[in-house]
Order: sequence, then C-alpha cells, then structure tokens
Amino acid sequence: MSKRQVDGYVFRQELTRIRQGAAAIRETLRRLNDENPGPQTRSMLIARAAMALSEIQEAVVEVERIANAIR
Repeated sequence: MSKRQVDGYVFRQELTRIRQGAAAIRETLRRLNDENPGPQTRSMLIARAAMALSEIQEAVVEVERIANAIR
C-alpha cells in the first residue's frame, strides 16, 4: 500500500465524501423548508441529515490523519 498523502487518492476520496455529505444536508434542509413535510417524512429527513453529518465527520478525521502524517 502506498503512503497516504495530501492530494493522493484517499485524500481526494475523503474530500468527495465531505462534498457529498454537505450536498445531502443542503438538499435535506431545502426539502424541510420548502415542502413542510409531515412528521414521519420530517423524521426521516432529519435522520438523513444526521447520517450525512456523521459521514462528514469520519471523512474529516481521515483528512486530518493524512495531513498530520506529512508533518
């Protein structure tokens, strides 16, 4: 396995996870604002946003590991 590095494959993959998570949260918040969903749909959308936040957190931790490894 090659050394993980800034701008390497894993680093770019994690940045993509962060961007996708942020896009999912934006879309979820847009739907909550625009659609005024019922309680069941609202709960599902909030859970989706929470899962996207956890994906972002995991990706940020990995990006930090890669960045700290070059120091």
